[in-house]
Amino acid sequence: MDQIPLVNEQIEDGKRLLERLVQEGVTVSAACWLKESEPSRWEFYIVSSLVGARNDKRPSYRRVRTLIQQMPQPFWVDFFDVRLERPGSPISKALQERIRSSNGRLPIRLASGSLGGLCGLEIDGGYLYPPISAPVHQA
Repeated sequence: MDQIPLVNEQIEDGKRLLERLVQEGVTVSAACWLKESEPSRWEFYIVSSLVGARNDKRPSYRRVRTLIQQMPQPFWVDFFDVRLERPGSPISKALQERIRSSNGRLPIRLASGSLGGLCGLEIDGGYLYPPISAPVHQA
């Protein structure tokens, strides 16, 4: 098993992407980097209002790809590492449970094992972001 570390630049640029989504009016209810046991690479999961109830992710991925292309370079989030999830999906529910059980102590590093819930995802590790709030505009 390869031990590919998640680097600080990925974490920081992931946060920048999430903040940009929220600035554009997108609700992000959970986000994390996860390294599944198989395949052994880091993937950036974003649970978002971008993915509608019909679960058609193509427009959502196009929007995220455009935002990534607009980010100042170098940018450490590769579009092909992004996994969009709709609120209410099994992964979304597992992440929401982790957020609730953290008692506000976020971000947290996730240890290897099962992500939990019904998602059935086995991970080698992860990084769970705190919720990203919409910016407060002052008049």
